[in-house]
Amino acid sequence: MTESTYSDERLRAMVSLLDDPDPEIHQRVQQDLDAMGIDVVVQLEELWIRADEVNERRSLEKVIHRLQWNNIQRNLQAWLEGDRSDLLLALCIIARYQYPNLDEQAVRQTLQTIRIEAWMGLNEQMTALEQVRHLNHLLFRVHKFRGNTDEYLNPNNNFINKVLETRRGNPLMVGLVYMLVAQMLGLPVYGVNLPQHFVLAYLEQESYAGHIKKERVQPTDSRKPLFYINAFNMGSVFGKRDVDQFLKMVQVEPGEQYYRACTHTEILLRLCANLESSYRDAEEFHKTTEIKLLAEMIGKGKQV
Repeated sequence: MTESTYSDERLRAMVSLLDDPDPEIHQRVQQDLDAMGIDVVVQLEELWIRADEVNERRSLEKVIHRLQWNNIQRNLQAWLEGDRSDLLLALCIIARYQYPNLDEQAVRQTLQTIRIEAWMGLNEQMTALEQVRHLNHLLFRVHKFRGNTDEYLNPNNNFINKVLETRRGNPLMVGLVYMLVAQMLGLPVYGVNLPQHFVLAYLEQESYAGHIKKERVQPTDSRKPLFYINAFNMGSVFGKRDVDQFLKMVQVEPGEQYYRACTHTEILLRLCANLESSYRDAEEFHKTTEIKLLAEMIGKGKQV
């Protein structure tokens, strides 16, 4: 069904019935509204604009959020049941929790523009470190991406569209912008889930063929990191001994998971944990609860 199937009068009547004291009526109306799906949201938003009463607007807001929330859960579940190779798609799905009108193609185009700029300065004779220095210059000097140290817990630091717009983010999202651009260039750069910090690993590779090479989007355990990259610190490069020292400093027992490239689902779980902290700090506890539900979905689908 599409939004044209329903008249404004019918939608208003259904929304008003959600306040009916009879639980059976409330449940039936809620089921009917859920069945309409995401296509009716535009029409509901237009009703919200024209609504004169505060209570009517609040009721419409609840219905709109529920339909958008259901859509996010369906899309995330579809991603979990697929091949999970498109991490950017999953990042856009989660970003629509806060920005339901997010334009995925615009996000992809922004990253593609940066990729083209980076590709123009790369060549096959470059070493891995030279490639990283080039990418560092483009991302941190030219495009001025930075860690948002002033507003570290701002929820916007977790949404790919806002990080690309403001050039500010937390360690995870600045790192993911770096990783996504690098992989689009064919560079074997992947995330590493250190405790209290997210960094990147440049994995071993046989050769580099620039834009021609198709780098695998999920790492394999057989490839070891040549070195690590701290995107939150302007792309600084460090080695395994530095990871050892960091784990000792934060009093965490060294484990293989802190040295290897992590999976896309592990990245999404970290993203949800970050969002929970951000919404808890902002005392938006209803959002914290919903993000926990997304994390549970991801956790359950981890081994699918």
